[in-house]
Amino acid sequence: MFDFQQHQRRPVASIDFYQINKTVRSLEDKVARRVVIGGLRKGALVFRNAAKKQIPVRSDGEFKRLGRTGLRAPGFLARGIIYRADPKRAAYIPKVRVGPRTSAFYGYFFETGKRRTRFPIRRFMTSAFRSAHSEAISAISRGMWAQLRKAQGR
Repeated sequence: MFDFQQHQRRPVASIDFYQINKTVRSLEDKVARRVVIGGLRKGALVFRNAAKKQIPVRSDGEFKRLGRTGLRAPGFLARGIIYRADPKRAAYIPKVRVGPRTSAFYGYFFETGKRRTRFPIRRFMTSAFRSAHSEAISAISRGMWAQLRKAQGR
C-alpha cells in the first residue's frame, strides 16, 4: 500500500488477506464472488463518503437549469456519488466502481478539468482516495470476514 502523506510504500497487514484468500479459494465460485463483492462494497462505501465530503458545492443556493436534463440544486453532485458492482457477465474479475451517476455527468469535468470552459480542476475523487485508502482496506477486510461468516453459516 502507498502512504500518500509520507510518499512511501507501507506493507499491508497481509496475514489477514492471506487467510481470507485461502478461505475464499476453498469456496465454490458463486459464493466466493459474493464474499469478494460484499467486501468491496464496504470499501466503496468508505470512498463514497469521503468523496461526498470533498465535493465542491455551489454556495449561491440557486437552482440551475441544465439543458433538457432539468434543474440542479446545490449539492446535486454530492447526492449523485454512487457505487455499484459490475455485473458478472461484464467482468470476470469482481469490481466495484465509485463515481458520479450519469445525471451528474459534470463531476467528471470537476475531476479532470475541461479546456475553454468554466470547469476548473477540483480533484475530489483523487483526494478522497488519498485520504481514505487505509480505512477502505480495513473496511474491505471486515466486510469479507462478515460475508465469510454469513456464507459458512448457510
